[in-house]
Amino acid sequence: MVEQVWRLGRESGYCDVQPVGAVTVGLEGKQLAELGAMHDSAAGVKVFSDDGKCVDDAVIMRRALEYVKAFDGVVAQHAQEPRLTEGAQMNEGVVSAELGLGGWPAVAEESIIARDVLLAAHVGSRVHICHLSTCFPSRSSAGPSPRAGTSPPRSPRTTSSSPTSWSAPTTRSTR
Repeated sequence: MVEQVWRLGRESGYCDVQPVGAVTVGLEGKQLAELGAMHDSAAGVKVFSDDGKCVDDAVIMRRALEYVKAFDGVVAQHAQEPRLTEGAQMNEGVVSAELGLGGWPAVAEESIIARDVLLAAHVGSRVHICHLSTCFPSRSSAGPSPRAGTSPPRSPRTTSSSPTSWSAPTTRSTR
């Protein structure tokens, strides 16, 4: 599939198309996709994402980060802990409570970001956080959560205006 998308873009001649490969088979989060094969294809895929769905299995995420490290690739994560966002209709906060609507807590995003940054550092790989919407890690005891309010979490089909990538340091300290 990635080769077909790449070839169609190349043949049209209007732009360079850089396909993004799936991290897991069928975007189901259960089995790692063939990352190496997609990279070795004519398309030369270097970015992988199950965007719209979180790679919530830490073992699968770690394996993906290990694989992409071999060819300086990136795993792009839709940071959303699925169990913490079940039934959520808007950001969690005063307004969601007043309206009686299920709230999406900032920690649903922050917990996945923290886990993935730690995994990327551990294996020396790179992770990109798609459509970041929290002020993690800054928290203030003087006021509400930085995400509390009325704006809904970003749609899985939109991206942030500025990329949020993080690369692990070249050396890891041993404490």
